[in-house]
Amino acid sequence: MAGPLVLSVELAWREGLGNQRATTLSYALDVLRRIGSDLRSPGTIDLFRTLLTASNVQPRNITAEATERGFVDAEEGRQTLNSLRKLGIAVAIDDFGTGYSSLSRLENLKLDCLKIDESFVASIGTDGATSQVVLHIIQMAHALHLRMTAEGVETDAQAEFLHSRGVHCAQGWLFGKPMRLAALCEALKARQTSTTPSCA
Repeated sequence: MAGPLVLSVELAWREGLGNQRATTLSYALDVLRRIGSDLRSPGTIDLFRTLLTASNVQPRNITAEATERGFVDAEEGRQTLNSLRKLGIAVAIDDFGTGYSSLSRLENLKLDCLKIDESFVASIGTDGATSQVVLHIIQMAHALHLRMTAEGVETDAQAEFLHSRGVHCAQGWLFGKPMRLAALCEALKARQTSTTPSCA
């Protein structure tokens, strides 16, 4: 499972991130859907070790993502989180609000990042029943000192709402649509060229 992943991350790193002096972009890897493993699998940590060794990507540029269901067993989850942190990898809880997490469980797990599910982002500025939930999630994340990423941002109004309330990052079609690796590498090259000062 790790072979194609290592190759794709290495290519993106070499073509884009690796050529920048300040590597501010990061790879968020879904533990179950992308790695083909889960937090309870003894092979999860080995897969991340292989990724770091084979791709030469820095641990600070990797975030391991898992859904709330992946943290149902708090003790097993905590052991895996500790091992990932020893490698220097951050951990995010994905699709937050759609599973079974409680405040006490989040406190015990001591995560690095919380990803706000797109269903709550879509309700921003509407009269929907869940329109207030996103505010409670943001407040809880601030209280636990977690970084936040909002998923599914599609409008400027949503982006402004989230930014004004201290959400650190956002992803969605407002910023860019999914693209293949080759297109991503080209976009990274273009970005590097556009931000490089002229010598004239």
